[in-house]
Amino acid sequence: MDTAAAQHDTMDIPKLDIPLNKPLAEVSQFNCTFDTVTPEVPEVATKVFTKVDAV
Repeated sequence: MDTAAAQHDTMDIPKLDIPLNKPLAEVSQFNCTFDTVTPEVPEVATKVFTKVDAV
């Protein structure tokens, strides 16, 4: 059951479809949009991005 719980935790990470070759302006625009959509939970967004970067 521990394995299932670990898999579920991984599934909670949203897949951010940002190609590495995307222009910086587009990425910045995406970041601004993301901040606007979730202004009430910036700490959650930070945790998600930190976890994704760690992987």
